Amino acid sequence: MSVKERLKKFAKSQERSVRAFEIKSGLNIGYVNAIRVSIQPDKIQSIASHYPNLNTGWLLTGEGDMEKSSFIQSNNCTGCEELNKKVSELEKEKADLTSQLKDQLLFTQKLLLEKSAHPRVTVKRNTG
Repeated sequence: MSVKERLKKFAKSQERSVRAFEIKSGLNIGYVNAIRVSIQPDKIQSIASHYPNLNTGWLLTGEGDMEKSSFIQSNNCTGCEELNKKVSELEKEKADLTSQLKDQLLFTQKLLLEKSAHPRVTVKRNTG
């Protein structure tokens, strides 16, 4: 199942159309259907902030449960508010680090392309 298919499945589980899901998540209309391979970190962050019960690990990989553990979301457990806050902070940090890594990768690829386009010219001296 692809990220696109998992997003559609999650929207359906929330009793929302894909369009209503996109609107609530702050995505452009048609974004979900336009997904080809994966999803940008800022989009994940936007969706997660509007749907804190969504397990973003499941969204990206398909592993685990679609929704976060109800124990952590429950208002009845001691310290859950702090746990939820920490989980949100860690998810934001993860999205930020992923974005930074992608930026560094693009920069490195650009440097490699420039270097391959302009190889060093070496001049051979005549010693004689």
